[in-house]
Amino acid sequence: MKRTALPLFAVALVAFACLAGCGKDTGLKETAPEVKLYSIPNARITYTYSGDAKGTKVISFANYGMYESDSDDFTIAMNGQNTPIKTLTLRCDTVNYSVDLAKKIAQKSPFDWKGLKELTASFTAEQKENVGGEMIQRMMGGKKAGKETILGKECEAYELPGGGKICMWKGIVMKQDMPMGGMKFALVATKFEEDVDLAIADFTPAQDIKIEEPTAAPGMPAGHPPVDGGK
Repeated sequence: MKRTALPLFAVALVAFACLAGCGKDTGLKETAPEVKLYSIPNARITYTYSGDAKGTKVISFANYGMYESDSDDFTIAMNGQNTPIKTLTLRCDTVNYSVDLAKKIAQKSPFDWKGLKELTASFTAEQKENVGGEMIQRMMGGKKAGKETILGKECEAYELPGGGKICMWKGIVMKQDMPMGGMKFALVATKFEEDVDLAIADFTPAQDIKIEEPTAAPGMPAGHPPVDGGK
């Protein structure tokens, strides 16, 4: 009995150590929000700008949109000159951060989940599976305009007043055309990663960023959906 008990006990110790050590504490809340901004739990999407903007956007989110990072790095062609734009907006549960990477300053503001819940209270179960699409129609005057397939995903297309167009899948913007005056901004998803490894640090300003307290009322986060070039 002793010869068999010892190995079994050792195996149990190894298993326990693996359970304790292999699990990763991300610091993120695991309980889903009452209103899911996206219909999948997490993803990272890379976009490419075209038209009068050249560059990339990267959006990462966790827990159905409770956490989100929206990073822009592009140039705008204006009056014969290329103007560089580099911004970062973050949402960490009930807090938004608008980060000025050059000045290393982050403007902090609250995110109004209660207001969002009230806004979507009349949505049907089907509409709650596509909160972004419903808001495009109700708040931006968008109209459904058929389907488009982007990166193998069948997206719902919406035409906007003024000639813009947004294509969404599971509440996620996959393609966008947004004319502004005589200029044209467009972006399209070029890489889509699901089940990505994300942690609280991905949605909070870096330690060398000075955080300034809120001076404005709470509102919807920048980048959902990312319109006007994500600004």
